Amino acid sequence: MRTVVTGEDIRWEDARREAAGKGMYLYARKWESPPIRSADSYADRLLKYIPSEVIAVYLTVDAILKSATDMRIPVLWVVFLVLLVATPFYLWRVANIVKKDQIAISTLAFIVWVFAMGGPFISLSFYHPVYGAVALPLFTFLVPIYSACKVGAGQLVGAHFHSGMGDVV
Repeated sequence: MRTVVTGEDIRWEDARREAAGKGMYLYARKWESPPIRSADSYADRLLKYIPSEVIAVYLTVDAILKSATDMRIPVLWVVFLVLLVATPFYLWRVANIVKKDQIAISTLAFIVWVFAMGGPFISLSFYHPVYGAVALPLFTFLVPIYSACKVGAGQLVGAHFHSGMGDVV
């Protein structure tokens, strides 16, 4: 499962199963998953927030364009913008992520990764590689502390911050 799982998700699933009758729940529809038994750890959230497939596509195109020096930057801007727009749809439709906060964080992660690698940002006058070198580890370290909270069927309310020890702060 690619969606970040919180303690609230587990409580919601348990209540849903209990309401279905004596703790038994039938998975009649093929897209329903079995009950969630534990919230994601810091490391799990870290991996789930990084849109690795989208970053891999970008890196592949960037590597191909390294030989096309005269048109590399304009094409990288187009590729970056296309992937930026496509990322939320990919996460929602292909990776089956329904938490809006997780989709937003993963899309932001794509931006941070491309910024850290330079990409089309090297054409901007303010850009310096040290900015990306600092932004990427800070973002990667801090973002798994945040975890979206799913309250009910498709409802996202608030957020939880985790201390990394499995507890909600």
